[in-house]
Amino acid sequence: MLKERRIYLEEQEDYANGFYTRDLLTKYGKVQDLKVPRVRNGGFRPAILSERRRAELDLTSTVITLYAVGVSTRKISQFLESIYGAYYSPQSISRLIKVTEDEVKELNCLFVEMR
Repeated sequence: MLKERRIYLEEQEDYANGFYTRDLLTKYGKVQDLKVPRVRNGGFRPAILSERRRAELDLTSTVITLYAVGVSTRKISQFLESIYGAYYSPQSISRLIKVTEDEVKELNCLFVEMR
C-alpha cells in the first residue's frame, strides 16, 4: 500500500499524511488495526481495500454456501461472529441472500446433483 501511495503522490499534487487504522474481515479471520496509508486531501484509496467495505467477497460466498446447504440465517449469524469476530444480524444475512438469490439457486442445484 505504501508503494501504491508513493505512485499516487508522483501523479497528484498531494502529500503523505500518515496512516489510519481499520479492521478487515477475510476468509482467514479478522485483521485488526490494519495500518492504511493516507494523503492530506483524502483522494487516495488503496486498490486492495474497497471503499467502505470491511469484508472480502469470500465472506459473502461463505454466507451463500451455508444458506444453500440449509443453515438458518440465525445460525449463520452465530457462525460469523464466532469465526470472524463480526456480528451480522439474521436480517442483514437475509437481505444479502435476497440480493444473490440466483447464485443460491445455482448452488442448490449443484448440491442436489452431487448427492
